[in-house]
Amino acid sequence: TREPPAGGGGGEEDSAAVGRTCVIAPGPEATSGMVAAMVQTRPKDVIEFDCGYLELDTGFQITNTEDVLVKGCGRDETVLSFKNSQAQEGFLAINVRGLTVEDLTVLDPPGDAFKLKGVNHGTLTRVRAMWSSGRLSEDEDTITADNYADKLNVASVTPHWPPDATPAIAPPAPA
Repeated sequence: TREPPAGGGGGEEDSAAVGRTCVIAPGPEATSGMVAAMVQTRPKDVIEFDCGYLELDTGFQITNTEDVLVKGCGRDETVLSFKNSQAQEGFLAINVRGLTVEDLTVLDPPGDAFKLKGVNHGTLTRVRAMWSSGRLSEDEDTITADNYADKLNVASVTPHWPPDATPAIAPPAPA
């Protein structure tokens, strides 16, 4: 669903300054809604994945645009499942200047979860990439629309450096 630009008039000047918002909801039309948003993306647009588990049968791809925000409701609340996708990547951006992806999980893509090629000023914030099991094996225990709220709660490791230790990748020393 496209929403008109915020701020009133709806004139060309306002549209260019603000961009449009496309909201993609979970359900049988999620893939077609996502594809429509990808094809129509213009500079300053927002592509918003609604809260829930979205089963998508193709990857997300945007190309040759700028200043785009792709967002969800939070990495535990918005899950983009690419388990049945025919595309190699879950999320692919090519030749984009100014891209922010935030607050979502990319689940079970066939290959890369996030791939940014020729992206200048790309930011991934509060996102998760996750492969839930053995991909079509007999003993797999995949994450689904019915169980994602429970199964996404996976303990993560946050390194805690002792005060006198230097991490393997240290910031440059001040000049």
